[in-house]
Amino acid sequence: MPSSTSRALATFLVASFMGGCAELHTSYRCGASDECTSPTGGEVGTCEPNGFCSFADPACPTGRRYGEHVDNALAGDCVVPLVAFRAATSTSLATGTSLTIDVPAAAREGDLLWLALFATSQDVALTPPGGWTPFADLRGVGLYHVWWFQRALAAGDPATVSVDFAASVVHSAILAAYANVAAADPIDGQIVDNVVGNPFVATSLETTVTNAMLVLTVANEAGDGESWSAPAGMTLRGDTGYLALFDQPAPDAGATGDRRATCSLGGEGSVAFVALRPGSP
Repeated sequence: MPSSTSRALATFLVASFMGGCAELHTSYRCGASDECTSPTGGEVGTCEPNGFCSFADPACPTGRRYGEHVDNALAGDCVVPLVAFRAATSTSLATGTSLTIDVPAAAREGDLLWLALFATSQDVALTPPGGWTPFADLRGVGLYHVWWFQRALAAGDPATVSVDFAASVVHSAILAAYANVAAADPIDGQIVDNVVGNPFVATSLETTVTNAMLVLTVANEAGDGESWSAPAGMTLRGDTGYLALFDQPAPDAGATGDRRATCSLGGEGSVAFVALRPGSP
């Protein structure tokens, strides 16, 4: 028969759980806002999308602050909106000296725009799109060239982005928009490399912040007409054959582990694997 001490302990644990996340003394993930109560039980908080409880605080820009019983990296911090995928556009394979791609119609002012460009020539040069920041530029181990650019969408920006190549090439592009990315310092970690084989492997990167968004772009020299399968846990956002873009939220900071993208036809390729930092646009 259980002792009085055992019964008291069991009662305490049940009461603590029923009282909501603020009553627990360890990190607690909620499933609904009615599971988030203040230590006095007088205030119902908000169960944030990352599964942690927050409570009203007018001193925070978002009006909410995490409670004390959340992940140690967030306890007591103001809630920062999570990075969110808005939409992506892509171009069909074409040959010529210029490429134009639509900005996603769902994109809003302040969103981070992430642009990947592919051309079937190692040495071809391009004129960068005006106002965009170069992120990476790789000549592949095969006969191709791939570039990445980024910028925050500003009011009055055109609805399309155009680039000019120095010679006629087969080209392809993907443009993705992400909301709630830190404007001043959007990239928290990165891996950019040429790879050989199938799957195409992006090695683990180290994130320093919670609630980053992992974005993986893969280029494949042999990608004409082929299709991609997403790495475990990631979502395919764009696929032109030569290029594919995937993403995945990363609630916790630290090593992400490798990401392995598979194409229906293997070849030589390149990867850009980045973590987008949450923050105010």
